[in-house]
Amino acid sequence: INMGIKERLDNKRILIWGYGREGQSSKRFIDKHCPNAIVDIFEGKEDEIDYEKYDVVLKSPGINIKTYNEKITSQTELFLEEFGNQVVGITGTKGKSTTSSMIYKVLSDCLENEVILAGNIGYPSFDFYDEINEDTIIVYELSCHQLNQLKHSPHISIFLNLFEDHLDYYGDMETYFKTKLGITNNQNENDYIYVGPNVPSFKTKAKVTVLNAPKTTYDIPLLGEHNQFNANVVATVCHEQFHIPEEKIRESMKSFKGLSHRLEFVGKVNGVDYYDDSISTIPQATIRAIESVPNTKTVIVGGMDRNIDYDILVEYIHNHDEYNYVLCYKSGERIYKEVADLDYCYYVDDLYKAVDLAKEITPKGHSCILSPAAASYGYFKDFEARGDAYKEYVLKDAKKETTILFTGDIGFDKYMSKRYEDENFLSQDIKDYFHSADHVVVNVEGPLCELKEKEETTGVAQLKHAMSPDVIPFLNSIGADIWNICNNHIMDAGQEGLAETIEHAKKANAKVLGAGMNIEEAKKPVIIEEAGGIGLIGVGYQRACRKATEEIGGCFSWSDMEAISEQISKVKETCRWCIIVCHGGEEFTALPSPYTRDRYLEYLNMGVDIVVCHHPHVPMNYELVGDKAIFYSLGNFVFDTDYQRAQFNTDVGVLLKLKFTEDSYEFDAMGIKIVRGPETIEKGELPDIFENIEEDEYNLLMPLSVKMFLSATKRQWTYLKPEEFK
Repeated sequence: INMGIKERLDNKRILIWGYGREGQSSKRFIDKHCPNAIVDIFEGKEDEIDYEKYDVVLKSPGINIKTYNEKITSQTELFLEEFGNQVVGITGTKGKSTTSSMIYKVLSDCLENEVILAGNIGYPSFDFYDEINEDTIIVYELSCHQLNQLKHSPHISIFLNLFEDHLDYYGDMETYFKTKLGITNNQNENDYIYVGPNVPSFKTKAKVTVLNAPKTTYDIPLLGEHNQFNANVVATVCHEQFHIPEEKIRESMKSFKGLSHRLEFVGKVNGVDYYDDSISTIPQATIRAIESVPNTKTVIVGGMDRNIDYDILVEYIHNHDEYNYVLCYKSGERIYKEVADLDYCYYVDDLYKAVDLAKEITPKGHSCILSPAAASYGYFKDFEARGDAYKEYVLKDAKKETTILFTGDIGFDKYMSKRYEDENFLSQDIKDYFHSADHVVVNVEGPLCELKEKEETTGVAQLKHAMSPDVIPFLNSIGADIWNICNNHIMDAGQEGLAETIEHAKKANAKVLGAGMNIEEAKKPVIIEEAGGIGLIGVGYQRACRKATEEIGGCFSWSDMEAISEQISKVKETCRWCIIVCHGGEEFTALPSPYTRDRYLEYLNMGVDIVVCHHPHVPMNYELVGDKAIFYSLGNFVFDTDYQRAQFNTDVGVLLKLKFTEDSYEFDAMGIKIVRGPETIEKGELPDIFENIEEDEYNLLMPLSVKMFLSATKRQWTYLKPEEFK
């Protein structure tokens, strides 16, 4: 007969064995709910316990017992006895925290029930006792230690995977596996268990579902095929057990935030991306990390040696000389003995030295991962402390200065179609200029999706275009870590094209700016944690940059001044610098109109430091306003169509590089030339118009600029509608 927790503990003499987080939670619960219980606290060894003195021994997870005594129980066992029918329990060697958190988010977003996340991931289960009613759903992450010797199991169980781990504790894989089976041993015919493909067969009374690799892709902000598998587990359980429609599940997953120390992006330092995968304690997880992170070059491995089998990692290292392997601590020393003859393997004493070496040997444009394939004990309190130390070491000399390079418009169609396949497409001095920057903001003029034949080839409709996703390696090669997608072509393939572009950016580890699947995404700034903090906000002109709403994807409109002001204020709360990247202004004109100029000046008045613009397809002037600046147009970078060729100066552009410190900024620029015919891009002279034109000079030149604008507009419409305007 199942009893409640209070019935089990009140009027009893209780020994709380272990006084960490769970032990303290048990003491709080007993003090509040069991007034007639007598409690002792104990943190000693097993042979020091006098079991005759106690009715109940509440053991904390992780305390290894040699002989089982019927008086020993745990929070998990008592909790499952009372609430097991309301529990979704998750275990596995890897992925259980991510899966538990994702299930919790989906259930919380999609159901009216109260949902609780407890167990190994968060607060001890007793802490939630007063919040639980008969409709509460409890998502419970279960470690092997919590599952050991359980007499009760969850109603819905998930067993993700099984790899060698904790062998220092359990001795062998068979014992470790049997311990994990506590998640199903006490289930009955009315219960369910979902099992990953590498979990060995076992006996259970529950209904079993084996889950293999997903046949679809989930839009989640997490790297790696293993996270796609985790998402598929979540989707299957939430749909089958809680009858949530698939589209609602997918929508909830989109905004799921990854957990700390699980392929967590730490930051870009001196052009290198650093990732924290401190949760990795087995070799399979390290291999997955290497293959999941874009542009991996260096991986840091090593920690406590628990005598697990490293043959799979040693073989991987021998077969993959494209990476650097920095090995440390006892397990790293053991691995190094097997690979010491390889010139891409290194051994150092500790994590601090490993990070220092990684900074020396990892080239700009690549990534470095901490993925230890080992436990942290003996060197750090836990994997979180190890990950935090790694972040501190990485960022200890995080740049107090940084450079950001901005391009003009990029569109790989018509004459530029597939030119990214030519390694000589950019001249070497242009490549070098890109590689000299820490960050590159590219104006991706149109969606990245599979190209379709244009339905209309006349009028404005002929200007619609998209780019093949095959362009991504080119963008990666120039260091494009920020894609401005706020422009008048990003919606040329509809909502699907926008969504696909955002997904491609995530996979390329690039941040998107100025557009999103709703207005909150579109107006979200990109933050660079360098030089005192730099926040970038993307906006686009109202007439053609289709505006995002709460429910429809699109751009952040340059006319939404109240919302822009709010975003500027938020950026300036935490960042020294604020930049607006604007897709706007008059096409094919040498100077901005007063209407456009006044708008950009208003942004400066709101607190923006610099405005960088594109869309006119020709270079324009810049204007220094006190210690602030407006760059009115950078012209084209990769863009060459018949529509462009009908105008003047569309074959020249500017690459703008801004260098920031915490106190000041400066800029330089490189002129570029589109060489028509071979369709290559070479370094050119800076356009004459690219100079500081202040207000008095601007007013004198304005009549000439108006005449140029009218002439350009005539050419524009004569090209688009020749029968009407010839």
